[in-house]
Amino acid sequence: MPMHFFGGFFVVLVTLWLKFFTKIFNFTPFKSKNSFLFIGILSALIVGLFWELFEYGVQSITGVILTTFMDSLSDIFFDLAGGIAAVLYVEDQLSKTTEASGNTLYYTQ
Repeated sequence: MPMHFFGGFFVVLVTLWLKFFTKIFNFTPFKSKNSFLFIGILSALIVGLFWELFEYGVQSITGVILTTFMDSLSDIFFDLAGGIAAVLYVEDQLSKTTEASGNTLYYTQ
């Protein structure tokens, strides 16, 4: 369980860093808190689902039972929980930085 939690946490940190804090993509300020959360949750979910598909593939090729339905559900849940924790952590750190500089984190239109 901790591996999936921290895996989701790491995936979201890397995704948010690549999307918003590097010059790989054009930086666009967040339209709302929801877009920031959506990108984080979606990245954790996609990687978690691909990992479960990988486990299923290995299980079907080797015949070794690696996962059950409940195990897969709990793994995805912990991936998402780690992703949400990462979004909240990054958002908290950004709000502290923007409050200190006097800038705004989101568009206010």
